[in-house]
Amino acid sequence: MRKLIDGGDDPIDTRNREQQAASIAAAALTFEKAARKVHEELKPGWRNEKHAAQWISTLETYVFPKLGGKPLDVITPADCADVLRPIWLAKADAASRTPASVCTLSCNGPGRMAISRRTQ
Repeated sequence: MRKLIDGGDDPIDTRNREQQAASIAAAALTFEKAARKVHEELKPGWRNEKHAAQWISTLETYVFPKLGGKPLDVITPADCADVLRPIWLAKADAASRTPASVCTLSCNGPGRMAISRRTQ
């Protein structure tokens, strides 16, 4: 902070600019972008390649068409329920994996994702 002041910058203005930049970045982070990023981060932890492929494939088939383009910070539990409702009885196996995949991605402040280890 001392360097900012010595350099003639206002620390509060600097903080506000950083927060605004983080908010803009968070708004640009869509569900699909976040899901693909988390998939790559979690991939090494799965027992085999099949599990990794199933995780992202389920999202691509059932979730991305409805939520993929939405910013993370506007997705609600009702949105998640709307995705699950049509497949819950017809595709029980996929429906059982989907909530864990969707819940793995949750916005925890601007641009930061909380990653749950419960993926399958």
